Amino acid sequence: MALFSKKNNYYYINSNHQIKNNELEEALTLAADGIGKFALNDELTILYFNQGLCNLVGEKAENVETQGFNSSLYIHPDDVELVKEKFLEASKTMEKTFKMRYRLIHVAGHSIHVKVNGFFTGELYEGKFPTVYLIFTNISSLVQMNQELEMERKRYAMFTDLLLESYFEYDVKNDILKIFDNTNFYIFPDKEIRMFSKLIGDENSVNTIQNCISLYECIISQKDCEKDIEFLVDNEQKNWFHMKYHKLLDSDNALDKIIGSYKNVHNEKIFELMQNQYNYELKKKAEYDAVTDLLNRATLEELISLNLKIDIMKGINIFMIFDVDDFKEINDTYGHPFGDIVLHRIADIFKESFRSVDIIGRLGGDEFAVFLPQISSIEWIIQKLKGVLPKVKRLSKELNIEKSISISIGIYEIQFSDSFREIFIKADKALYQAKKSGKNRYEFYSD
Repeated sequence: MALFSKKNNYYYINSNHQIKNNELEEALTLAADGIGKFALNDELTILYFNQGLCNLVGEKAENVETQGFNSSLYIHPDDVELVKEKFLEASKTMEKTFKMRYRLIHVAGHSIHVKVNGFFTGELYEGKFPTVYLIFTNISSLVQMNQELEMERKRYAMFTDLLLESYFEYDVKNDILKIFDNTNFYIFPDKEIRMFSKLIGDENSVNTIQNCISLYECIISQKDCEKDIEFLVDNEQKNWFHMKYHKLLDSDNALDKIIGSYKNVHNEKIFELMQNQYNYELKKKAEYDAVTDLLNRATLEELISLNLKIDIMKGINIFMIFDVDDFKEINDTYGHPFGDIVLHRIADIFKESFRSVDIIGRLGGDEFAVFLPQISSIEWIIQKLKGVLPKVKRLSKELNIEKSISISIGIYEIQFSDSFREIFIKADKALYQAKKSGKNRYEFYSD
């Protein structure tokens, strides 16, 4: 049995694996919610661990020893093999650092999502197993938030599907394709296309016929399914469409008809690809403001700029800057901790008042910003702000202070090809006008 001792909140497995002081200091600079040293054997043997790692899985240190320092017991069963594969892959290249995401199991039974940064020690356990330092960050709350946002997105998609989807019906026996198009694009040459299958092999066909070929090759070769497909739009550029279809059989069990729908999802697809590129999930902890739990300025600017670049600018799109009136007096009178409470309460009002698709963040100090894509009308945002302003005013009473709490708002309606810098400058000018006009109000930008 290995000797078990506690020192400076770290638990060591015999003297042969005590970390050197300078190594411990280096590792601690990276530590988040837990840290440990592990051998890359089948049990992923724990060589040492800190109290933070114990707290993460809800385990007592002495129980870890009783269970033979087997860290695989604390990894979600569905992720054990994945983790081992990742370690094996990393050990082949022996790169200095590596990253991964997986789930731990709390002793109470629930899962803990963690982001793990690791680096190899250059040492071997029992003379043959590489050893690594692992630094754990708990991202469970962030994963839950992403799941809730995804659920809202799905609910929104269910409603918009009723309005935005187009349909097709292919009569296989008679070789006739019928199109019921609900888009504003020129995709197919006609609403009814006879001898549909005979279009295959026409290398000189126009782009709309090429779309027919793409559709035919997709639906005739597969069973019922959903997939994304590219069509040429208006004979110019490719757009992504989401397509789903079902095959109907006749009484003789022969293919009779194929019925399906398609919807332009180009903007969503491009945005999804860009999200993957920037790897948002792994950067979330660095993207939020600690006081308000809103996006910080850098992330706010990045997300809004992405929206502007992918040309989703349909309908009315609004950018607003909010400033807390006379916030310095609140800080000077009641102290900065109280000022932080005020900022947090105002941020909560914003989160309650705006939509899940809106981008809300703190610019810094007492300034906030909100980007609202594709609102129904200017009147809609006016009514929304008429609800926000009195809610902020009521904070004085709710927080039991004499000084008034209010905000001023600058509003800019975004135009095609605007950059983030341009919309910021114009909303800021509108904010200045709101301050100049008496505060506790909103003003729209005007030339």
